[in-house]
Amino acid sequence: MRPELSRPYGILFINDDALVSFLIRFNGVITVGDYVTSILRNRGVKPVLSVVDGTTRRVSFSSSITFQKEVRNPPSTISLEAFKVIAEALERRGGETIMVRGEEDMLVIPVLLLAPEGDVVVYGQPKAGAVALEVSQPMRWRASSLLRAMEVKEC
Repeated sequence: MRPELSRPYGILFINDDALVSFLIRFNGVITVGDYVTSILRNRGVKPVLSVVDGTTRRVSFSSSITFQKEVRNPPSTISLEAFKVIAEALERRGGETIMVRGEEDMLVIPVLLLAPEGDVVVYGQPKAGAVALEVSQPMRWRASSLLRAMEVKEC
């Protein structure tokens, strides 16, 4: 599934100003990834939820991002614990940051399934820019399809 998951599904932005201008039309912004979270916060965007793991492209990322929750999510997985913590944070919409011990990349999928329509998810596309993906029914179907195609393991 790696080739399928590495394709951007939203709008790819290579200019931070254009991205920030685009985001003002949405009810809420959700960031997944340390770099995009840091860039957007530094430009005055206040996400309703941020999901970070302390790394960017598998290298430690030093930032002043503080987190309210911590969750375990091994690389290339979506843990049930992560699903639960994301659901709770999205319900509160309080601008929380979830620190993932493991990897946050795959957590765009539960965010798409759990966030309300009218929100936008922003995540980094390595060596390309940032992708903005509107939460909509077609995107939920896509995320659901990807989730169903994954192998389920008991932990």
